[in-house]
Amino acid sequence: MAVEKMKLLSITGKEENIDIFIEKYLLDSGIQTEDAAKVFEKGWKLTNFKYDSKPKELLKECQNLLDKCEINYENSREIQRFEYTNEEIENNLKDISESLLTIDSRLDELNKKYEEEKKKELLVKDTKDLDIDLDALYNMEYVKFRYGKIAKENINRLQNSIVNLNAIIHEMSVDDEDNVWIICVATRENSAKVDSYLNLFKFERFYLPEEMKGNPKKLWLETKNEIERLENEIDEIQGEKTQFLKKHKDELIELYE
Repeated sequence: MAVEKMKLLSITGKEENIDIFIEKYLLDSGIQTEDAAKVFEKGWKLTNFKYDSKPKELLKECQNLLDKCEINYENSREIQRFEYTNEEIENNLKDISESLLTIDSRLDELNKKYEEEKKKELLVKDTKDLDIDLDALYNMEYVKFRYGKIAKENINRLQNSIVNLNAIIHEMSVDDEDNVWIICVATRENSAKVDSYLNLFKFERFYLPEEMKGNPKKLWLETKNEIERLENEIDEIQGEKTQFLKKHKDELIELYE
């Protein structure tokens, strides 16, 4: 496309109409403007308009908030003119952003607790059928215990091997891989020999977490109830967030425009 050199053009009008004029006649017109203050720096005493960067900052803030809320705003609707001051836009964005931050903070806290309970669930699920007091096992003075799993085909061979070592095996459950979860109890004097047989038959030991105290069956039920409670609360607050975004969607798009 050919480039035409523009002659001197003077536009006279009210200052409050300059934005409307630029938007209507200059933006997207293909005209390349020059800084008149530099072109005529020796002849005329010209000064530039003071540029207010606040609208640009607010626009970026609004875009970030819209993106965070996953709201499509690029082709939202026909452009209109709205009567908002910078201060009004800033306050509205602040109110929406702070309310959303409060909701997200509650969700983050609940999701963190939920993940902690799910980890605890994995630790206690295989002991849920053990209806004993774990504190009693921890506090035994003359007896040691081992907790873990062993292949189903090895359990009888292990039983026969330690029958004369004053050891007891309590079978709790069988998992999906045909492993038997057990607690093996032996006297301190025979615990080393029992351990050697456990190793021989590929017993996989698991260490119970320190926070796992009391009755495993009761702890399992408490964990399941807490997980269910957290799931319900997370769903409830997620619903609040959905309604909040639905309520303020049009307002955010209007502020953006």
